[in-house]
Amino acid sequence: MAKTDGVRKFHQITSACPCLIMRWLLLFIVPILIASFLWRDRGGNTKPVTHFPITTLIDYDAFPWLPVAEPLQFPRDHGAHDHVPLETWQIQGTLSFPDHKKIAFQYHILALTLQPQTPKRPSAWGTKRVFLTYFTLTDPSTPNFQVEHREQRQALGLSSTDGDRIIIDDWKLAFRSNQLQLVAGIRGKYLKLALLDESMIKNASIESATLRSYQLPRLIAMGRYGDVPVTGSAWMEHSWGKLPLPGGAVSLQRLQLQMIDGNLLSCLQLKRRDDASSNPVRCTVITATGKQKPLDEARLIAISHWHSPKGKVYPVSWRLEQPKLNLQIEAVMPDQVTPGPLSWWSGWVKASGKSGELGEGFMQATEVAR
Repeated sequence: MAKTDGVRKFHQITSACPCLIMRWLLLFIVPILIASFLWRDRGGNTKPVTHFPITTLIDYDAFPWLPVAEPLQFPRDHGAHDHVPLETWQIQGTLSFPDHKKIAFQYHILALTLQPQTPKRPSAWGTKRVFLTYFTLTDPSTPNFQVEHREQRQALGLSSTDGDRIIIDDWKLAFRSNQLQLVAGIRGKYLKLALLDESMIKNASIESATLRSYQLPRLIAMGRYGDVPVTGSAWMEHSWGKLPLPGGAVSLQRLQLQMIDGNLLSCLQLKRRDDASSNPVRCTVITATGKQKPLDEARLIAISHWHSPKGKVYPVSWRLEQPKLNLQIEAVMPDQVTPGPLSWWSGWVKASGKSGELGEGFMQATEVAR
C-alpha cells in the first residue's frame, strides 16, 4: 500500500543524516521529577509541594557517586537500585480487545531512598525506602479517567524489591531477560500483561556519575484485563541516581508518539510557568533500528485547555509545527490528571495531519498559569 503524503514527509525527515543528541537526554528524565512535585496555590504563588515532606529527609551527600565505568547489564538493571536517592519506572501503553475496543494504561513507580545504609534498629517497621506508585486507565467508553494509588514503604512485607521484581501491595512488576510482567489494576479489576522486548533495542541510555537511564520503546503487550484478552504495545523508561530535588517554577510538556510508519517521536518543551511565549521544543525521532535523529526547528503550541474541578488549567490539544511536518495532537479524554504527590496531566493522545491519523502515544504536561 502506498504511503500517505503525511507519512511520506515524516519518513523523509527521519532519513536525514543521523546525529546523536545525548546531551539532551538528561532533560528527558530530570524535568519529569521536578515538574511532578510542583504546585501553584490559589493566589498564584509557586511553592514546593507540602503534602509530601519525606523528600526533605534525603541526604544527598550521604550517597556515593555512580561507578561510570560499570556498564548497564540486563536483566539485572531492570530491577531496583536502593543505593541511589531517587529511582523511577514508567510504563505506558495502548491495548486492544477482541471486539476492537481500545484502552490506554500507565504504571509509574517513584522510589525514594532515605539513606544508603540499612536501618540499624531490629524492627519490622524499619525502612530506608518509600514508594509512590500509581496506575491509570483511559477508557473512552467510560465517563472518567481512572486512577489508583499505592503509597508504601519497604517494610512489614507490604512492599519489596527482590532482585528481579518490585512488589507494591498486590501490584507486581517482574523482569526477565527479554520480558516484563505487570500486574496492577483498579478496584479489583486487574491488568495482567507480559511485555516482550523482542527488538532488544534500549534507547537513550545515559551512564554518568549522577544518572543512569534507558528506554525500552517497542514492547509487545499480551495478557488479560479482567477476564478479557488484550494485545497491544508499550514503552518503558527506567532511571536512577542523584536526581535533583524539586525547585523553581517550571512548566513542562513531554510528548511520546508511535507513528504509523514505525518510527517513534519524542518531544520535550520546558519553560517558566509565567512565560506566555512559544518556547522551542526539542524533538527526537527514533527509527525502527534504534537510530536517533533530531527534528530541528520544531514548535509545540497548546491550542486548547481543560479546567479541572479544582480550578487548575491543563493543555489538552496541541499543534506540532516543523518545516516538513505539521501534527494536530488531541487528548483522547480531557480529564487525564493524576492527583496526589505526582499530580500532573498525563494521558493518551492521538496525532493527525492533512491525510488523517498519523500516530498515537502519551503527553505529559504540568499545570499552566491562569
